[in-house]
Amino acid sequence: MPYPNEHSARLKDPDDFAADSFRRKADGTIYGKIKVPGTIDVIWGKLKGKDAPDDQPIPQALRFPTKDWTASEAKAWLEENKIKYVSFEPAEEKSRTSPPPGIKIPQGFQHRSFPLRELRVEPAEDNQRKIVGYAAVFNVLSEPLWGFREKIRKGAFTKTIGEANIVALFNHNEDMILGRNKAGTLKLAEDDIGLAIEILPPETQSAKDLMISMERGDISQMSFSFRVVREEWDHMPAEEIRTLVEVELRDVSLVVFPAYPQTIATVRSLSETLSRLDIASMTEADVQLLEQLLSDVHGRLAAAPGPAAHPAEGLQDDQPNALANLRRQLELAERL
Repeated sequence: MPYPNEHSARLKDPDDFAADSFRRKADGTIYGKIKVPGTIDVIWGKLKGKDAPDDQPIPQALRFPTKDWTASEAKAWLEENKIKYVSFEPAEEKSRTSPPPGIKIPQGFQHRSFPLRELRVEPAEDNQRKIVGYAAVFNVLSEPLWGFREKIRKGAFTKTIGEANIVALFNHNEDMILGRNKAGTLKLAEDDIGLAIEILPPETQSAKDLMISMERGDISQMSFSFRVVREEWDHMPAEEIRTLVEVELRDVSLVVFPAYPQTIATVRSLSETLSRLDIASMTEADVQLLEQLLSDVHGRLAAAPGPAAHPAEGLQDDQPNALANLRRQLELAERL
């Protein structure tokens, strides 16, 4: 197994050695001619059957402290000195509990989305129907976020589903409540796959219509809103990985469009741009900026009702009305 803070080159199998014969010593000479620098420790031991007091120890492994050696440097030194080894184990990476420098993550509650897994509508008591599926899955890497990718560790929801007041919504809209854990109409549980949900929707026409849309496959995404309580960070060769160890869950939601963080950030950027603009003094550059931002979120805004085929349509000809329409659509888009 990897050692913390040091790389290990195993020269011989430790099972071939007498268990009480191992000794560790910095620097020295091995194989009679290879000088080991003081930044490398040699693990010496005596082979089984050759562990009498007069028998000489031989090198079993070399240890390279991470403060002095990278894994590639250690391997290069071994190759340069023509040292053959049975195996090489890079040092164990200790997980960090805060983001690495340069990565900035929005504070407060965030949304994550997953394709619905094993979604089904099942019969429930009193001739009702219930929604069964998963709001999140464990140990699956997300799409790229703000310079990292993310996964959820099993157990991340254990505390929150036992304590928090959590609701099931449609499109994260608090006016469309489908269930609540405290009312017994939303059941949440962790299993080996992820966060399993069971929703008993109200006997309303909108809820019935929603289940019909789910059975047709029109709604195929699930999202949840959360705040990070504990996290771990690991530096992989090509990327940073954040592991959600514990979260505070606010809601689980069936959604038409998944809440990808980059898209939400663009929507908000567009909202902020609009709030700063003086309609009477808009320039052609302002219009081009709006159209560029809109192209990034067109897929999300298409779900919001409006008279234009594209939210930017008519911007040049009727700026006040077009901007009012944009603001209304952005308000809807931010709730998805």
